[in-house]
Amino acid sequence: MLKAVVRQGGVLSPILFGIYTDALVNLVDKTNIGCKIGAICTGIFLYADDIILLAQFIQAPQSLINACESELDFL
Repeated sequence: MLKAVVRQGGVLSPILFGIYTDALVNLVDKTNIGCKIGAICTGIFLYADDIILLAQFIQAPQSLINACESELDFL
């Protein structure tokens, strides 16, 4: 499979990263696995090029990783 890359520091790099990860964020939100912050359940944080997965229970991180892996393999 051919993988396309963008240049680090390129003008379009942050935009393309956002487009690429949008489906991933939506998928993690739909799983409803994560930590409650107030009334909101969140399972993922993104900052720059870092992704953090959050879960309340020991088994939950593996479920999030499996979901992310299947989504990224699809892309």
